[in-house]
Amino acid sequence: MMRDPQPLHRLSDDELIDRIRAACPPPRDASRTVPKRVTDYVMTRIGHLWGAEGVAIRPPRDAPEGGPMARSPQPETSHPGDRLMFERAAAWALAAAVVVIGLFIWRDGDPSKPSVDFPLPATALTEVNTGSWAISGELVTPRGESGLALLADGRVLAVAGRNDWFHTQLLREAEAFDPKTGQWTSTGSLQTARMWFGGPVVLNDGRVLVAGGTNSTGYESMDTAEVFDPTKGEWNPAGTLHHGRRHGTMQLLDDGRVLIASGSRGMPDGARFLGSSEVYDPSFDRWDLVSGVLGVARERHWSARLLGGLIMVGNGEGPWMKWGDSAETYDPSAGTWSPAGKLSVGRFAPAVVTLNDGRVMVMGGANGDGGTTVFDSVDLYDPATGRWAPAAPMRRARVEHAAVLLRSGKVLVFGGHNLSGPVAECEIYDPATNAWRDDTRLPDPRLSTMAITLNDGRVLAVGGWESSSEAGVLRHGTRFSALYTPR
Repeated sequence: MMRDPQPLHRLSDDELIDRIRAACPPPRDASRTVPKRVTDYVMTRIGHLWGAEGVAIRPPRDAPEGGPMARSPQPETSHPGDRLMFERAAAWALAAAVVVIGLFIWRDGDPSKPSVDFPLPATALTEVNTGSWAISGELVTPRGESGLALLADGRVLAVAGRNDWFHTQLLREAEAFDPKTGQWTSTGSLQTARMWFGGPVVLNDGRVLVAGGTNSTGYESMDTAEVFDPTKGEWNPAGTLHHGRRHGTMQLLDDGRVLIASGSRGMPDGARFLGSSEVYDPSFDRWDLVSGVLGVARERHWSARLLGGLIMVGNGEGPWMKWGDSAETYDPSAGTWSPAGKLSVGRFAPAVVTLNDGRVMVMGGANGDGGTTVFDSVDLYDPATGRWAPAAPMRRARVEHAAVLLRSGKVLVFGGHNLSGPVAECEIYDPATNAWRDDTRLPDPRLSTMAITLNDGRVLAVGGWESSSEAGVLRHGTRFSALYTPR
């Protein structure tokens, strides 16, 4: 008959250390030791765990760096329940020791050089690499489907949109977030309230441009544009588009001009979708029609700026609520559009990011507005080959979510919803390994949250929709504002 292992609370110091080493092998360089300040910290924390059961653990006063650890005498227990509590506390203490000591192994005594020779449990590695969310100052105005722009001075501008789902409260208001104070303050209001507009785009001179959209509860499209001067806090007209267009997408071109592509100008039937595009020239405050026409007229599509100056659009809604799977690229030097292959599926409201290597990443979405299928799949476009290929799927299907490129080159995805409701879990994608991992949960789950990366590398999440009815049907804009700090 096998003999029961010695209870943890009866182990000697050396035996306890042996247990730790067996659970988490030591570094290959046996000369490296754990600094005394670390052992003191570990023993203090374990003492807190065991202290409730009458066990006090302390390092000896004369212990050398990395030396043995002493434990005060244990009270004898005679009741089985007491022994069980001791065993449970001891198990937690051992786990804490493994994780904490592993986290604090130094290479050559330099805290900036963590050892890679001391393997940690997967859960510990997840904690090390997990970012953190913190609620910042609330928005001045509840909003959804607004636009965000990073100003030259590091502030973030939130502009227009709406604060209810039924288009009855469209916004003129704009406000600015100061990362230094964590607060939002009102700034100049637009001359005309609008939603579903193109932009905002920051011009080379620091001003911010918005164009088109709608300012009604119907489908009328606007042909006006406005530009914001951060130095004055004022909005002024910025020319007139040749066509009113709703859901057009805007991108800054290499020469400082701005492209607005496609969109629609009325009810979503076959005759209202626009295959045309226009370019705004800030030098002349003028909009000019592009000679080339898109192969597929579309609205509610996405756009991305490629390395080399090309602009890509993809997916989107076509006539009669059909969601396309095609993509096209615009060449500013030639003024023409060209086909750019097909994604794996037509996607409504995916998230899109251009990676540091120039590839375009399209994540999630649904098979339509109110669709019955929400995707976890990911498509990657490689400009070098001109082809789309699948990437590792997200861990959770989601639509109307946010994605941003971090300074590390990794991609943070958060928010959105699936058929079960809002998704709280955040995920990180590493292009180098084509793999996803979980990250810190969003403190207040919602959909259609806007996001932007700040100059210091943090990510600002703003507004979005939350359900206010028991059935989860009604949606209202929120004052939500939070900052994500990567690890």
